[in-house]
Amino acid sequence: IMGMKSNRHFCLLAHSDDHYAKLKNALGFELSRRIGLAYTPEHRPVEVVLNGQYIGLYFLTEKIRVEKDRVNIEEQQDRDTTLTHITGGWLLEIDNNLDENTLVFKETNTGHWYDRLWITPHSPENLSKEQTLYIRTFIEATNAAIYDSVKTSTDWEKYIDIDSLVSFYIIGEIMDDIEYF
Repeated sequence: IMGMKSNRHFCLLAHSDDHYAKLKNALGFELSRRIGLAYTPEHRPVEVVLNGQYIGLYFLTEKIRVEKDRVNIEEQQDRDTTLTHITGGWLLEIDNNLDENTLVFKETNTGHWYDRLWITPHSPENLSKEQTLYIRTFIEATNAAIYDSVKTSTDWEKYIDIDSLVSFYIIGEIMDDIEYF
C-alpha cells in the first residue's frame, strides 16, 4: 500500500492531538527513523473517504508487531507458565487508557491518577499468572532502581537501554508529546 512494505496489518491514526498542520505524527516518525531508533513503523498521510463522505486526514501506519524486521524479540506464547521461557521478549505499551489487560503500577504516594504507570501487554496478549508476575516484578524493580534513594546508584542500567531512552526522550521533547514521560 502506497509504496510501503508488503503487509496485512495497518492502522489508521487520527491526528487528535495535532495542532501543527497535521504534521506531528509524520515528523515524529521521521525523526525516530533518522535518529536510529530500532524500529519505526512505515507511515503515510492519507485522506479518508468513507461511504462517499470525506472524513478527514489520517495517518496510515504499520501496526506495531513482533517480527524480525519490526520489533525483533523472541515472542512469548500466550499463557506460558514455563519460568525459563518468560524471561524475555515482551511487547508492552505505556498507555493512558485502561483495558482489561492493563497492569497498573503506583509510582508515588500522592494519590493522583498521573502517578500511575499503565502498561498494556500486546505480546503475548493472554498472560498466565507467571507472566503477569514476571512483568510486574520487572517493572517494579525498574521503578525502584530509578527512584533509588542513593542518587549515585547505577542499578537502573540493568533495566534500561540508555541510548534508546535518550533518543526517545529527545524526540518526545521536540514533538511536545503529551503522552510520553
